Amino acid sequence: MDIRARTLIAFTPLVVLLVSMAVALPIIEQLDQDLLEEQISSTNDLTETQTMGINLLLEYVAVNQIARATLNPDSERYTQPHREIAQLLARHIGFTHPSEDLDKQAVTIYAEISARYEQIVTFAQNENLAAAQQLYDDPKTFSLLNKMLTMNSGSRDSALTAINLTSSRAETAQRHAFETITVALVSGILITIGLSWTLVSQIIRPIERITADAEHYASGDRSGQLSPVSNIGQLRRLRNSFQRLLDANTARQARIQQSLDELNEQMAREEHLRETVQALSVPVVPLQEGMLLLPLIGHLDDRRTSELTHGLLEAIHRSRARAVVLDITGLADLDAAGALALRQTIDAARLLGCQIYLVGVRSSQAITLTESHLAEADIIIARDIPSVLARTRAMV
Repeated sequence: MDIRARTLIAFTPLVVLLVSMAVALPIIEQLDQDLLEEQISSTNDLTETQTMGINLLLEYVAVNQIARATLNPDSERYTQPHREIAQLLARHIGFTHPSEDLDKQAVTIYAEISARYEQIVTFAQNENLAAAQQLYDDPKTFSLLNKMLTMNSGSRDSALTAINLTSSRAETAQRHAFETITVALVSGILITIGLSWTLVSQIIRPIERITADAEHYASGDRSGQLSPVSNIGQLRRLRNSFQRLLDANTARQARIQQSLDELNEQMAREEHLRETVQALSVPVVPLQEGMLLLPLIGHLDDRRTSELTHGLLEAIHRSRARAVVLDITGLADLDAAGALALRQTIDAARLLGCQIYLVGVRSSQAITLTESHLAEADIIIARDIPSVLARTRAMV
């Protein structure tokens, strides 16, 4: 059999192999592109969800400052977050849920929050700061915001899950593709060696180098340049296709890392804003010279009690207060644990030399306070704040 027949027979399996790869590689590239688009879409959802959460907290802080007359109602710090939230909700962005009912629920909740904020701004514009602060401190206002943030957190988790799932699918698809290509190459090489030993130096060695690169890539290396090949057109196309896949994967990993870095930065900002909102929920304000007022609103849990005690003691030390008025009118309920925590806060304040006045005790709370022996803590219990002021004036 002459050399031309041997060459034809030797190249027949390679031709079949290269044609198959020429067909398979665009399919693989298209699959990779589709997965990349899914990942970009999930990343955009995640970014917009984070933007929604940050704007909700920024708007809440701005409304607090408006209610305290420390921020102009027309300031961009209030109007810009409000405008961006409305735009996101109008496009149904920021809440990636399988049911449209949740999107409608988010729009409904934010409409109620927005109505409360507008009423607070109106009170502030009319210089009715007491009404503005009362509406802002209403537990329902914080409860509505918490619902929105909870839904937003669920959306963020869904987007992260989608990103991780897409990344896993992309890596699995690439691994399977390269494993299939490697097997095909090895099979073609073995057949070619058996049919035409004279063509070993021209074909087999370049294929072996490409195979080694494919195995190295499949073992975990995600960047670098593939080995050069001979001037045979099919082998050059094969090497370039591998290189494009390698370069595309490297670029995609860089984009994913950049998105994750931005996400971590946004999450840190969100946590900082959450701490700011938590600090605003236990304000200590001066009532008169030497006297502080601490209104308690909502519920007392371990974390909030610790922050309350720490904040009160710092305020006493800073202002050199001689008396503290604890107003528990706004407490939703008071159980034995809450009464004990309140007793510990009072004892700590008394150690700093402060006289404690307790006002706003309801009948449902009196029994709990009695069981906790709060009456034995050397405190003065009054009906309301004017009664405390009248007592202090009489003492003077």
